[in-house]
Amino acid sequence: FHKDLLAFVGHPRQCGQGIVLIGAGALYLVTASVLTESLGQLMAPLGGMVLVSAHTGIVGFIAGGLAARFAFPQLGLEGPAIWILDGAPLRPQRLLLGKWLAARPVVVVFPAALAVVGAFVLDFSVARALWSSALIIALSLGVAGAAVFRGAVKPLFDAARLSELAMGPGAISTM
Repeated sequence: FHKDLLAFVGHPRQCGQGIVLIGAGALYLVTASVLTESLGQLMAPLGGMVLVSAHTGIVGFIAGGLAARFAFPQLGLEGPAIWILDGAPLRPQRLLLGKWLAARPVVVVFPAALAVVGAFVLDFSVARALWSSALIIALSLGVAGAAVFRGAVKPLFDAARLSELAMGPGAISTM
């Protein structure tokens, strides 16, 4: 976990792209009032539920982007030193569980916070805010796990750059 956290913090490209995704979340919060007005006028009787669904979908998409960028390449971060883990008395399930745990702070915490703040900005009732936030947390946990396990199917251990690990159809499919 410590090595994965250092890889996240130690690479400016990795942090830079994370900042872009965080900026997308901030942009969503700034423009959320427009979403409220347009859906409220367009779908008056069902506007509240459609708004909750749209909010959950948008924040879920941001969680998917974070998972593609930070959870999918977890096993590939081992690089050529994967032989050490291969020879260690560590079951593959434990390794993947550790990688999933390492991905959770980035992939789950930010979308959960965005869901709570977004529910406040969109003026949800307490029940709708709790429902949307719980759904985002569950979705983010699942997306993080799917991304880690999908990245383990065919990891790229010989990547020249860290950003290569999160490119391609496998990473995009996690979104």
